[in-house]
Amino acid sequence: MRALESAEVSSHSQLDSTRLGFQVGVRINLDVLNAVSQLFNTQRDLKKARYDFLVNGLKLKAAAGAATDQDVEQISNLLQR
Repeated sequence: MRALESAEVSSHSQLDSTRLGFQVGVRINLDVLNAVSQLFNTQRDLKKARYDFLVNGLKLKAAAGAATDQDVEQISNLLQR
């Protein structure tokens, strides 16, 4: 997840620099759209990784017989953010 978090920061920077390049005439609109697409893909991948981490942790606890209602509530609260 840390790699995806770093990739998200990098994608934001890339989008900002691409938008600036577009404003000064060095980049075209397609470059900006590609940068936006890359940012959204990275954000999607990060959210999926976080979801998978939480759900798999809960499954592990359930398999070990250690899952509680509080665990489910905590994950539910995290997923609603």
